[in-house]
Amino acid sequence: KDVDMEKIISKITKLLALSDLERNPSESEAVSASLAAQRLLAKYNLSMVDVTGERDPAEEIEQVIADVGTGKKWKYKLANAVANNYACKTFSQGSDKLVFYGYKADILIARRVYIYLFKVGNRLANQYVKKYRETISYDTRGIYNSFVSGFINGVEKELEKQCTALALIVQPEVQESWDIFSAAMGTRSWNIMSNDFEAYEEGFVEGKRALNAQYLEDDTRTVKTEG
Repeated sequence: KDVDMEKIISKITKLLALSDLERNPSESEAVSASLAAQRLLAKYNLSMVDVTGERDPAEEIEQVIADVGTGKKWKYKLANAVANNYACKTFSQGSDKLVFYGYKADILIARRVYIYLFKVGNRLANQYVKKYRETISYDTRGIYNSFVSGFINGVEKELEKQCTALALIVQPEVQESWDIFSAAMGTRSWNIMSNDFEAYEEGFVEGKRALNAQYLEDDTRTVKTEG
């Protein structure tokens, strides 16, 4: 009750402005700002409506491509985890592209967080495989997939906690549009095999940590939430 909510909302507004990659060329700063804004929203039990006002009824449902430049199968499952918790939908296009579907504000932040998480998970998984090969066994079959499987589940666990607090749900208009748009789409399974418990557990821990922006690349500018 002693918190000045106008100041908190002002901080969140500034963070949301920093998180807009169309205006901020620094990817690391934009992602860090996005996650910081979400943490403030959850901490003070605020919603995006409290900050930005009611959603414009004329706002159109859009699509945005998220290309991480690889055909690794786990990227599809990670995209589903992000979309499920950022009030949008996702589908694959062609052989390797992913598309987020929903309101612009939702799909842009979903793409931003998704690309960041994929880069972190892929880098950490490759580091883990290298360490495993050097210290345990040259046979690393299944180690990468076990790590990223845990990473995805760690991300899901943390996202669910954040997004439940923020009541981020797919809007009825988006769901209705998606049902029509996706009616002719086939279904595909993006499950990956996990056969190493220790690699899975390491990935799970790192997935949860990644949502706290602990692996953002160093940037010349620092995200500020004060003032």
